[in-house]
Amino acid sequence: MALTFLVVVAEVTDDSGNVRRLAKENIVFTVEGEGEIIGDASINANPRAVEFGSAPVLIRSTQTPGKIKVTARVQFEGTLAPTPAEIEFESVPAEFAMCYLEECNAVQGSAGVSSGAGAPKVILSEEEKNQMLIEVERQQTEFGTEK
Repeated sequence: MALTFLVVVAEVTDDSGNVRRLAKENIVFTVEGEGEIIGDASINANPRAVEFGSAPVLIRSTQTPGKIKVTARVQFEGTLAPTPAEIEFESVPAEFAMCYLEECNAVQGSAGVSSGAGAPKVILSEEEKNQMLIEVERQQTEFGTEK
């Protein structure tokens, strides 16, 4: 399962479904299943202050495919507070092999470049690396200029 990110946006609405752009509530998100919230109160991710009627949160899936349920409710509930809402979706297995952090660091730390799982490593000399850097710099310099 590839780790994926998803933005879930809670909007504070009136009884007619119109977004209340001047709402000032704090929204508390909870996640059940194969997902988790990215961030916490230290970065104002959860609870999240409503801005212009909306409160977004980033959800990251786990490595296990399955259902993810996100619930949003106001931090300080009352008789006239917006009602909680929830959304449920499902993550699916990845089609390609994952590159784990340890693998990536090992590849970057060595002189080789891997083009995928099981692919042979290409070892570049210092001269070849310098030539590649010069070519990339030339392409970046010429980008957007007409010849």
